[in-house]
Amino acid sequence: MNSDQLAAFGRSLYGDRWQTALAADLNVADRTMRRWLNGENPISAPVAAEIRQLLLKRLGQIGGIIGYSIDISTRQMLHHQTGAWFRFDDSRNITLLNAALVDPDIVPLIRFGAEEALRRYHERDPALSHTWIDTMSGRESSVQIEVEYKDFLIAYPRVRLDSAGWTINVASNYPHLLNRIGGRALVIKSGVSLDAAIAEAKRRIDQIA
Repeated sequence: MNSDQLAAFGRSLYGDRWQTALAADLNVADRTMRRWLNGENPISAPVAAEIRQLLLKRLGQIGGIIGYSIDISTRQMLHHQTGAWFRFDDSRNITLLNAALVDPDIVPLIRFGAEEALRRYHERDPALSHTWIDTMSGRESSVQIEVEYKDFLIAYPRVRLDSAGWTINVASNYPHLLNRIGGRALVIKSGVSLDAAIAEAKRRIDQIA
């Protein structure tokens, strides 16, 4: 992480008076923050990891990873809460297509979220590697939405595939947690609504987490 990224992320997290707030959350002196900004001291990997966790927490307040829909066939991604559209290439380089319509102060945050969502899509736990059927076109589509909850992943297709209701899957990248649900993805179905299925998934996670 460089000083420009630090400033952009800090502003996305805390607004114009971000330096003192971020220093407090990282438990460092304001002087240390200024040295990072001036390039006098490098930003260590552990500090960058802490900032990443703060970004994920803030992102969760505006929809989290669940807020992103990824369409591999067109290499585009939508952040539903802000309407931000992204395009990505084979190297996972992301371009914001409608920057003029998005609040510039949160662009670094939602870009970070897009990169994280795309990374999780490509590197997700094999237990979540499902192929969904696009019922509109009859072709296969690997598009799915994932939301992180208490170190578990709740995954479901972007469109409902079964007229009888929703089917969602719960898994975890942590072996000890995956073992608690039987060593493979936990399948939950709901004939009521997607919200009901997600609520049931969270209730089950609460019982074992």
